[in-house]
Amino acid sequence: MSSPLSTWELLHWVATKPTRSTREDLDALLARADFTQVAREVLASGTTSEKTTALRVLRELASPEAHALARLALRDAAADVRAPAARALASAQDAADWRSLLEALDDTEPSVQHAAMDSLARMNPAAASDLFLERFERAPEAEKLNALATAQRLGLPESGALARLGLASASSTVRAAAVDLVAREGEATEGLLIHLLTDASENVQLHALRTLTYRAHVPASVFVPLLAASSSPPVRAQALQALILRRDASTCEPVCRLLTDPDASLRRRAILATERLGCTRATPTLLEMLARTRDEDERADLVAALGGLGGPEAWEALRQALSDESPASGAPPSSPGPRTSRRPTQPPCCWSACEAPPTRKHGRPLPWPS
Repeated sequence: MSSPLSTWELLHWVATKPTRSTREDLDALLARADFTQVAREVLASGTTSEKTTALRVLRELASPEAHALARLALRDAAADVRAPAARALASAQDAADWRSLLEALDDTEPSVQHAAMDSLARMNPAAASDLFLERFERAPEAEKLNALATAQRLGLPESGALARLGLASASSTVRAAAVDLVAREGEATEGLLIHLLTDASENVQLHALRTLTYRAHVPASVFVPLLAASSSPPVRAQALQALILRRDASTCEPVCRLLTDPDASLRRRAILATERLGCTRATPTLLEMLARTRDEDERADLVAALGGLGGPEAWEALRQALSDESPASGAPPSSPGPRTSRRPTQPPCCWSACEAPPTRKHGRPLPWPS
């Protein structure tokens, strides 16, 4: 019978196994009386994978000695070791641990800085929040993004003030991250989010737009101006999605203007939107499009929309379209079989957050635009 593995051997086995270490693996190491001593040796001379495994266990151990070892590991040459070392101090309360994490905020690796911020925020949310505010304006972009992400994830006390500093940044990436933090504050910030729909950055507009889209009490009139050709295609598509969710028939006129848009993807979304909004006045336009289009996918969308809208003209056109054996393009008839619908290749700004594909009144799914 082979002798049991030593603590070092067990740690090496866990660190080098092809699959991620399990809860049982960590518990086995925690149960070893000499683990702390072995961890000290590993952190001094082990491989990166051995060091990170030791730090995962030290984080669970959460003893003063474990925290002291984590502080030492914050000086390691490898960022892959320094980051878990910072995370291992999340449960610490000692002033030395706080000082070590403060030093780690100036680490050149964003992953280490992110871990240090997370641990500081868990140690003392109020003090960490004040610290992030104090450093924000002079911080590099990576630190600003980490501060905003940490404040959002942990709900820090001064999140609102931090978000407003972020919105004043010259970086659109920072402003977009700040929008997500502002969104946490609920209805009180909706006026600010609506104002951000006019930001010069498409990314910022989209972040604000996605938040407002799913706030049902925000009126449709907020989104209509974003359908204009001056908006980017992703912004127009997301604004259209916001109108679809509100099912406000008063928006049919601006939506129907998109039926002649040169952007084929947006045009197809507008076709389906006419049915969702009940835009019966769009029927003549849809019939004209059905008569002249040669795109099979667009024809399928038109058939679906006309079927949902109904009416004598629509039914007659549908009967004619379904009885026509040759496609509008003049190509040979396609073989029978179900049409495979494809999800859009546009960015997921419009459809990705939908709870389900749109359905007709009788429960049959409408095809998604390609």
